[in-house]
Amino acid sequence: MHAAVAEKEHERIAQRTRKALAAAKARGQKLGNAGIGEARKAEADVHAEYFRSII
Repeated sequence: MHAAVAEKEHERIAQRTRKALAAAKARGQKLGNAGIGEARKAEADVHAEYFRSII
């Protein structure tokens, strides 16, 4: 019985989360952490330059 209640609550939380993310996206808000992507790109560029010198 507890498992059924927990599963239903999980579904409700997931639905609320999806609605909130859709609303934020509709407002034009960028989702995620854009700074991480830029940091990883910069790090990848450094590694790529190192490997270019080897190859």
